[in-house]
Amino acid sequence: MPPDIVADGFVLLALPPGGKPIPYVYWNIGVTDPETWGRANKEGKLRDLPPTHNAYYALAIEPTLQTGIEAPALSALTFLQR
Repeated sequence: MPPDIVADGFVLLALPPGGKPIPYVYWNIGVTDPETWGRANKEGKLRDLPPTHNAYYALAIEPTLQTGIEAPALSALTFLQR
């Protein structure tokens, strides 16, 4: 998978200048309320949804929090069982 700078330059930590790339994981978890996303998608206005670091950014606490805990926990447990 090619490196992708999705937030805060995280990928730069894994690509040290002149050094060997460092394996990393960055989770992209949808955080917008499904109704809000669906309405914006239907109206062709996804770009109008407030991005992170915006005063109007409002994530849906659930299921975002639950997913944000379960996904990496399950991944770690699966990896550690190998």
